[in-house]
Amino acid sequence: MKLALGNLTPDLGLIQNTPSTRTGKSHHTWWLYKDTSPWAIFQIISIPDETLP
Repeated sequence: MKLALGNLTPDLGLIQNTPSTRTGKSHHTWWLYKDTSPWAIFQIISIPDETLP
């Protein structure tokens, strides 16, 4: 498993804050536009082990 970082922009689709009503935790739903390449905006990143809980 790897961690990726990306910046979502309006040209890729619609994004709406849709938090869970049961837990109250943050969540966003992302509806991609047709013929987009969302994977192109993400980069694999590394986190040093000493920063993990």
